[in-house]
Order: sequence, then structure tokens, then C-alpha cells
Amino acid sequence: MDRNGNIQARKIELVAPTPPPRLQGVVCSMKDSFGFIERADVVKEIFFHYSEFNDDINDLILGDDVEFDVQTRNVRHQNVADPGAVKRRQAHCGS
Repeated sequence: MDRNGNIQARKIELVAPTPPPRLQGVVCSMKDSFGFIERADVVKEIFFHYSEFNDDINDLILGDDVEFDVQTRNVRHQNVADPGAVKRRQAHCGS
């Protein structure tokens, strides 16, 4: 605070932006080397390549709940799952 009562900022640091929250959805389609995830929050399907799945792709089946990050392709304004971003969610049972 200076003599006039004004508050001044000091020791200012640039803070890394908060990453966007991970999205959730259900695997709704699987082809030879890619699939689609139906988002839980909006009616929209997200493309993913099998290389983006963090575990063995043979363990992933239709109807599995997954979490993922999204990247936007500017060329076609398409949302796709980020590389390495798709992982299966563990089901939590109520008591």
C-alpha cells in the first residue's frame, strides 16, 4: 500500500492456464483401427484412433465408459480425442 492508500501488485508471476476438464463418454463404434465415443454431456460423437487408447485395445469393447481429452482440428473443425488421452473409467458401485 502506498502513501495514498492505493494497493499495488508485487512479485507478479505468469501462471500456467488450468487444463480443460476431462470429458466422459461411451464407446459407441469400433472399426479396424479407429472408433467413436459418444460424449456424456452433449449429443456428439468423437473420433479416436486405437493408438490413443492407454491400455490394450483388445480390452476395450462397445459400451465401455471412458474418459478423454479433446483436440480441435482446424481444417475440418472436427473434435478428436487427443493422442494417449482415451482411458477406460472404473465403474463405481453404490452401497
